[in-house]
Amino acid sequence: MKYPFPGINPWMEPHWSDVHTALIGLLREQLAERLPGDLLVRAEEHLTVDEPDGRRSLRADVAVTESWKSGVPPTWSPDTDAATAVAEPYLVLLEPETSRWLEVRARDGRLVTAIEILSPANKRPGAGIETYTARRRGYLHGRANLVEIDLLRGGGDVLLARRDLLPAQRSGGSRVCVSRATHREQAEVYVFPLRDPIRPFRVPLRPTEADVVVEIQPLLERCYRSGRYWLADHSRPLDPPLSPEDAAWAAECLRQAGL
Repeated sequence: MKYPFPGINPWMEPHWSDVHTALIGLLREQLAERLPGDLLVRAEEHLTVDEPDGRRSLRADVAVTESWKSGVPPTWSPDTDAATAVAEPYLVLLEPETSRWLEVRARDGRLVTAIEILSPANKRPGAGIETYTARRRGYLHGRANLVEIDLLRGGGDVLLARRDLLPAQRSGGSRVCVSRATHREQAEVYVFPLRDPIRPFRVPLRPTEADVVVEIQPLLERCYRSGRYWLADHSRPLDPPLSPEDAAWAAECLRQAGL
């Protein structure tokens, strides 16, 4: 099935957990083919869990997890002696939030470049943004390059180079922010409006090496095909909604794609 848009497909955003996981793996594969022979790229992750004194991020070499201490969820039922009849809730089991990113490292383990593909959890006000920015501070205080890729229309503005630092006509759409370890005083920002493809961009490595070129657009299209996202509900309202002009343009793209 033909990919319906020249750039990002906004109807993939509601399924971002699946898209994000696939995109991390595909980008890791692309980088592995393009890096110098003594560099490697690894997918990293941590879990965010709720504790009595707040949220905590955990990062393990190997993790064996269970939902409950006894291995099965406890049974709960409403108090039948209550004086007033109340509605009965649905019980939904929630998984801990998992953050994933990529790290380019030298053979000796030294971190060269960190690559973050933002998820809704990273852009969620409160604990989500705080956890993400704390991890980013670790990169900025070290000697690693940082690449932030924000393909999401929703959520807070958390990139190092905020939208209000850009010219008004270049502040919308998907963005990539690159902070080089050798030039912390500035950031390189790539902006891709909704109607444009996400063009290749440069990712820095070590100071004496040429940048490696990353191509996100073909990876998004592979995610679309492997996830069969032509079966998604394209009548589903988007959050945030498209402008009337962009909504009309998107409807025409979907019509031409037979969706």
